[in-house]
Amino acid sequence: SYTIGPSTVLQVAVLALAFDTILNWWRNTNNGNELTGRIVAGISVLLILAAEASWLLVPTQIIAEIPLFLTLIGAFCLTTVLWQRHSHTFIVCLSIGIAVGAHNVMKSTGLIAVPAVVFVGVAAAITSKGAGKYWIRLLIVYVLPIALPSLLAILTWRHFGTQTSGVCQNNLVSMLFSRAYVFTEINRGITLAWQLIFTSAIYISSYKIPVLITSLVGLACGLSDRRLRWPSFGVLVFFLGFLCALFLAYFVCADGFMEPMSSLQRYLQIPIRLLHFFGLLVLVCFSTVRINEMLSQFFPDGRMLYILGFAGLAALGGYQTLQIFRSFEEIRTPPARVEILEHIQNFPTDVDIIRKALRVRGIEHGKALLVYRYSSNLPLSIAWNAETPSRRRGDKSVGDEDRFFVFEYYSNEKNYIHPGRKRELTAVWLQQFDVVWPVSNASWIREAVGRITNNSACIESPNAFLIVRDVSGGSSFSCIPRTLPRNE
Repeated sequence: SYTIGPSTVLQVAVLALAFDTILNWWRNTNNGNELTGRIVAGISVLLILAAEASWLLVPTQIIAEIPLFLTLIGAFCLTTVLWQRHSHTFIVCLSIGIAVGAHNVMKSTGLIAVPAVVFVGVAAAITSKGAGKYWIRLLIVYVLPIALPSLLAILTWRHFGTQTSGVCQNNLVSMLFSRAYVFTEINRGITLAWQLIFTSAIYISSYKIPVLITSLVGLACGLSDRRLRWPSFGVLVFFLGFLCALFLAYFVCADGFMEPMSSLQRYLQIPIRLLHFFGLLVLVCFSTVRINEMLSQFFPDGRMLYILGFAGLAALGGYQTLQIFRSFEEIRTPPARVEILEHIQNFPTDVDIIRKALRVRGIEHGKALLVYRYSSNLPLSIAWNAETPSRRRGDKSVGDEDRFFVFEYYSNEKNYIHPGRKRELTAVWLQQFDVVWPVSNASWIREAVGRITNNSACIESPNAFLIVRDVSGGSSFSCIPRTLPRNE
């Protein structure tokens, strides 16, 4: 509850902001009934939530992306308020700045959002009556409140925050200047750009296609509306800026964790969810007049409208209640969790077996490959922690030189290997490792094990053995029984 609570609260806050945004647009564009507007806003928000545009109300995973895209959604939703009558401009701009600043504290992708929301703020100032003529007011009321929180977050983090090791894990400026030589590799850059565009386009166009189409229609409607044009354009600016930053990271740090196309789908969740949520919200705001006309035409007396409206709210609310119960059930017993817990509980003992086997064979700083059938890096983290004694003592200054062997992992049937390479479990590739550690038992794992050993017991139950190279530099492997959970 301590971990999912903040994400759920932030999700509720963003949904409440969306509700107020739709309701205010209803009030400003219609002379319709207030209760009707609340019903429309409530149903719209519940439909957006049902589409999981901002993911689940109660998240089932604890990942950094949840607060990242929620803060972005909140910031860009607030930009639409700048074109509403009687809005407190300074407070709205400061709220936008705080949301983007909070994003910057969590991850540097917020740097891309700063120019996008500042651009929207400047557009709001210029398009307002007379505001564009007074640059001091433009600076104080619009630009500073939006940009200052992010600037303070960056400066204070550089002074008080922890410093990561490695240029590509540090700030953007040091990354670019220290590796400026890579920009001479024009051909590689062009190839990488096309690869990024093609891969991103395939994923974006195949992810929640109905939601994508509807949100793109909403964004097109927003671009055609005088009051929604610049917020919609700001979202596009952020989207393109995010792809450019992703290209730079892949291009400059190709030899590190940012190997080309690694974790691309995870990174794209941030702009995709912003596009989905904002597009749907803008579509509702843009259509408020038409919705009011249709409701007045089909339900002139209003009684049936309220009956159907409250029935819709009850149905969608009931669906979300069911989703909440499903989330808690998945948190309690997720599909892969039982298997993961069964496999990792004896990792420290397995690591000791591997350590002794490598010492006997004269292999120092060997490479171990974890192989399992579910998409999670938790086993890797547990094995890594168990392998390094100083990590168990809480020493944070542990480096690779303190480790007896290093890990990679190969998970699930989709052939994704950390950090993003696609490989086949061929004999030639497997023999690059001194230890093959099958954690799961699946047909594709059994086939892979059969390529490096003829031990029938090992092939039949690969998760019961640790497969270790016989001698340093050799090509033969032996199967050493590992300690299994009692139920295996």
